[in-house]
Amino acid sequence: MREPLSRLDKLVADVCAEITSISSEAKVSISYEPFEDVDATISVYSPDDEVGEGIDEAIHRLTFDILLNEGYHISVLVFEPDGVGGEQ
Repeated sequence: MREPLSRLDKLVADVCAEITSISSEAKVSISYEPFEDVDATISVYSPDDEVGEGIDEAIHRLTFDILLNEGYHISVLVFEPDGVGGEQ
């Protein structure tokens, strides 16, 4: 039997849902590897620069609110289409 989602899992899922609501073409990768004070890292590979900027602006506000209200630091890295690790 699968464990129920933790609060962090739920918040990460919410952030990912917001990203895909902005751009259904964005590719998302999640890592829970510990890094300094970051609880989770979401890498986003945007279909174009303009969409990437929109995602970055919208998600920054959301993750800041999560940090203040929930205490979880979720880092979102938005890569341009020709960025490292992005699929061509």
